[in-house]
Amino acid sequence: MDKNLIITYELLKQLRINRVSIAFGYMMSCMQIVFENPECLEHITKDVYIDVAVKHNTSRYNVERSMRDVIVRAWTRPDRCEEAIKSMFGEES
Repeated sequence: MDKNLIITYELLKQLRINRVSIAFGYMMSCMQIVFENPECLEHITKDVYIDVAVKHNTSRYNVERSMRDVIVRAWTRPDRCEEAIKSMFGEES
């Protein structure tokens, strides 16, 4: 596994995103695509989400909804994942 994907995997674990959840797989697939082609972030919903949807045999809307859910869970539970957030974004001054 690529070093960037290992870091992503570890951060998702720290954020307590269950690795058996569909959203975890979508997030890992999205990150793999982004690491391989960073320019695709300019059109994430039209490029990345569609590629992930095809890979996982679902719709881009399901991918987008799952990704948003992961982000909301991470940001609304800072008590459960404070260390992960600090490691990603630094200490608050």
